[in-house]
Amino acid sequence: MNYCKIFYFFFIKIGQKEVSDYLNKNEEAKNGIIMAVRGLDGKKLWEIKTKSEVFEINCSIDINLDAQFDCLASGRKNTFLAFDPKSGKILWDSSFKYNINKNWNIYNPVVLPLDLDHDLILDIVIATGGNPAIPSEVHEREPGIIFLISGLTGSLIGKPLIGRHVGRFHEIKVLFF
Repeated sequence: MNYCKIFYFFFIKIGQKEVSDYLNKNEEAKNGIIMAVRGLDGKKLWEIKTKSEVFEINCSIDINLDAQFDCLASGRKNTFLAFDPKSGKILWDSSFKYNINKNWNIYNPVVLPLDLDHDLILDIVIATGGNPAIPSEVHEREPGIIFLISGLTGSLIGKPLIGRHVGRFHEIKVLFF
Protein backbone atom coordinates (compact mmCIF):
# COMPACT_ATOMS: atom_id res chain seq x y z
CA MET A 1 0.00 0.00 0.00
CA ASN A 2 1.32 3.45 -0.93
CA TYR A 3 1.11 5.89 1.98
CA CYS A 4 1.09 9.64 1.61
CA LYS A 5 4.29 11.13 3.04
CA ILE A 6 2.93 14.68 3.29
CA PHE A 7 2.22 15.99 6.78
CA TYR A 8 -0.44 18.60 7.40
CA PHE A 9 0.15 20.92 10.34
CA PHE A 10 -2.81 22.38 12.14
CA PHE A 11 -2.57 25.20 14.64
CA ILE A 12 -5.29 25.05 17.21
CA LYS A 13 -6.14 28.08 19.32
CA ILE A 14 -7.96 27.44 22.56
CA GLY A 15 -10.76 29.89 23.37
CA GLN A 16 -9.74 33.08 25.19
CA LYS A 17 -11.72 32.29 28.36
CA GLU A 18 -10.17 28.83 28.68
CA VAL A 19 -6.69 30.30 28.16
CA SER A 20 -7.25 33.03 30.78
CA ASP A 21 -8.66 30.54 33.29
CA TYR A 22 -5.78 28.14 32.70
CA LEU A 23 -3.09 30.84 32.84
CA ASN A 24 -4.39 32.08 36.17
CA LYS A 25 -3.82 28.59 37.57
CA ASN A 26 -0.53 27.74 35.87
CA GLU A 27 2.18 30.05 34.48
CA GLU A 28 3.72 27.13 32.57
CA ALA A 29 0.50 26.42 30.69
CA LYS A 30 0.65 24.94 27.19
CA ASN A 31 -1.89 26.86 25.11
CA GLY A 32 -1.07 25.89 21.53
CA ILE A 33 -0.70 22.70 19.54
CA ILE A 34 1.25 21.58 16.48
CA MET A 35 -0.24 18.42 15.07
CA ALA A 36 0.73 16.10 12.22
CA VAL A 37 -2.06 14.30 10.41
CA ARG A 38 -1.57 11.56 7.82
CA GLY A 39 -2.88 12.80 4.47
CA LEU A 40 -4.22 9.38 3.43
CA ASP A 41 -6.85 8.97 6.13
CA GLY A 42 -6.62 11.95 8.52
CA LYS A 43 -5.15 9.87 11.37
CA LYS A 44 -3.30 11.97 13.96
CA LEU A 45 0.37 10.96 13.92
CA TRP A 46 1.63 13.12 16.79
CA GLU A 47 1.09 16.43 18.56
CA ILE A 48 3.27 18.91 20.38
CA LYS A 49 1.85 21.24 22.99
CA THR A 50 3.37 24.72 22.79
CA LYS A 51 3.49 27.73 25.14
CA SER A 52 1.15 29.70 22.90
CA GLU A 53 -0.11 29.74 19.32
CA VAL A 54 2.41 29.04 16.59
CA PHE A 55 2.12 31.16 13.46
CA GLU A 56 5.29 30.32 11.55
CA ILE A 57 7.09 27.07 10.75
CA ASN A 58 10.35 26.85 8.83
CA CYS A 59 11.48 23.32 7.87
CA SER A 60 14.85 24.01 6.27
CA ILE A 61 17.44 22.89 8.85
CA ASP A 62 18.79 19.47 9.80
CA ILE A 63 19.43 19.71 13.54
CA ASN A 64 19.69 16.03 14.48
CA LEU A 65 21.87 15.13 11.46
CA ASP A 66 19.52 12.43 10.14
CA ALA A 67 19.70 13.83 6.56
CA GLN A 68 16.06 15.04 6.89
CA PHE A 69 14.91 18.60 7.44
CA ASP A 70 13.74 19.49 10.94
CA CYS A 71 11.40 22.39 11.72
CA LEU A 72 11.50 25.63 13.69
CA ALA A 73 8.18 26.83 15.09
CA SER A 74 7.68 30.38 16.34
CA GLY A 75 4.74 32.37 17.55
CA ARG A 76 3.00 34.36 20.23
CA LYS A 77 4.35 35.03 23.70
CA ASN A 78 7.96 33.91 23.06
CA THR A 79 7.04 30.53 21.59
CA PHE A 80 10.11 29.13 19.79
CA LEU A 81 11.11 25.50 19.41
CA ALA A 82 12.69 22.99 17.04
CA PHE A 83 11.15 19.61 16.26
CA ASP A 84 11.54 16.56 14.06
CA PRO A 85 8.51 16.62 11.71
CA LYS A 86 8.58 12.87 11.18
CA SER A 87 8.43 11.82 14.84
CA GLY A 88 7.12 14.97 16.55
CA LYS A 89 10.09 14.87 18.94
CA ILE A 90 11.03 18.27 20.36
CA LEU A 91 14.74 18.84 19.69
CA TRP A 92 14.90 22.00 21.84
CA ASP A 93 12.44 24.50 23.28
CA SER A 94 13.71 28.05 23.78
CA SER A 95 10.36 29.59 24.67
CA PHE A 96 10.94 32.29 27.34
CA LYS A 97 14.70 31.73 27.17
CA TYR A 98 15.95 35.06 25.81
CA ASN A 99 15.06 37.44 28.68
CA ILE A 100 12.64 39.58 26.68
CA ASN A 101 9.10 40.73 27.36
CA LYS A 102 7.10 37.53 28.01
CA ASN A 103 4.26 38.78 25.80
CA TRP A 104 6.40 39.42 22.71
CA ASN A 105 6.00 37.35 19.58
CA ILE A 106 8.90 35.63 17.84
CA TYR A 107 8.75 36.11 14.08
CA ASN A 108 10.20 34.50 11.00
CA PRO A 109 13.03 32.14 12.04
CA VAL A 110 15.60 32.32 9.25
CA VAL A 111 18.20 29.59 8.82
CA LEU A 112 21.54 31.12 7.90
CA PRO A 113 23.85 29.40 5.41
CA LEU A 114 26.55 29.66 8.12
CA ASP A 115 27.60 27.81 11.25
CA LEU A 116 28.86 30.73 13.33
CA ASP A 117 29.34 28.80 16.58
CA HIS A 118 31.18 25.88 14.88
CA ASP A 119 28.93 23.08 16.18
CA LEU A 120 28.31 21.64 12.65
CA ILE A 121 24.67 22.86 12.56
CA LEU A 122 23.55 25.97 10.67
CA ASP A 123 22.52 28.90 12.86
CA ILE A 124 19.31 30.93 13.00
CA VAL A 125 18.21 34.57 13.15
CA ILE A 126 14.90 35.50 14.82
CA ALA A 127 13.06 38.78 15.24
CA THR A 128 10.93 39.72 18.25
CA GLY A 129 8.32 42.29 19.19
CA GLY A 130 4.59 42.70 18.80
CA ASN A 131 3.28 42.63 22.34
CA PRO A 132 -0.33 41.38 22.01
CA ALA A 133 -1.08 42.72 25.50
CA ILE A 134 -0.93 46.28 24.09
CA PRO A 135 -4.11 47.36 22.25
CA SER A 136 -3.64 47.82 18.49
CA GLU A 137 -4.63 51.51 18.67
CA VAL A 138 -1.61 52.24 20.92
CA HIS A 139 1.31 53.06 18.64
CA GLU A 140 4.01 53.64 21.26
CA ARG A 141 5.98 50.38 21.24
CA GLU A 142 9.28 49.10 22.50
CA PRO A 143 11.91 48.55 19.80
CA GLY A 144 12.11 45.05 18.33
CA ILE A 145 15.16 42.85 18.87
CA ILE A 146 17.03 40.53 16.51
CA PHE A 147 18.75 37.45 17.96
CA LEU A 148 21.37 35.09 16.55
CA ILE A 149 20.54 31.58 17.75
CA SER A 150 22.49 28.30 17.76
CA GLY A 151 20.75 25.82 15.48
CA LEU A 152 21.97 22.91 17.63
CA THR A 153 20.83 24.11 21.07
CA GLY A 154 18.48 27.07 20.57
CA SER A 155 20.81 29.16 22.76
CA LEU A 156 21.70 32.79 22.14
CA ILE A 157 24.96 33.48 20.28
CA GLY A 158 26.53 36.83 21.16
CA LYS A 159 24.48 39.89 22.07
CA PRO A 160 21.06 40.75 20.64
CA LEU A 161 20.63 43.65 18.21
CA ILE A 162 18.08 46.13 19.57
CA GLY A 163 16.22 48.24 17.01
CA ARG A 164 16.83 51.99 17.09
CA HIS A 165 13.22 52.91 16.44
CA VAL A 166 10.07 52.11 18.32
CA GLY A 167 8.28 49.23 16.63
CA ARG A 168 8.95 45.63 15.79
CA PHE A 169 10.60 43.44 13.21
CA HIS A 170 8.27 41.17 11.27
CA GLU A 171 10.46 39.71 8.60
CA ILE A 172 14.15 39.18 8.08
CA LYS A 173 15.72 38.64 4.68
CA VAL A 174 19.28 37.35 4.50
CA LEU A 175 21.16 37.95 1.28
CA PHE A 176 24.66 36.70 0.47
CA PHE A 177 26.60 37.83 -2.58
